[in-house]
Amino acid sequence: MENRIGNNEVFIEEVFNASPERVFSAWTDPGKLMQWYAPDDCTIHFKKINIETGGQFHSCISNPQFGDCWCIGEYKEIVPNKKNCVYPDQRG
Repeated sequence: MENRIGNNEVFIEEVFNASPERVFSAWTDPGKLMQWYAPDDCTIHFKKINIETGGQFHSCISNPQFGDCWCIGEYKEIVPNKKNCVYPDQRG
């Protein structure tokens, strides 16, 4: 797979033992994200989530020891079952 990134970007690629449809669903279904995305002993909730190219999210991971961590970001490119490009925003 050819990947081009700029100086201020991070490219993460992972291989899963699952179908592309199942992996894409795990990343784009808010109910499924809530089941796995937060670290152990933490929870995540979404103030806003619009999973489409140009859509935005505003989420909070709550850690019982360290408190809340808010994150805002934009979905730069969504290609069903192939690509999910998310860019977090520093403002969180």
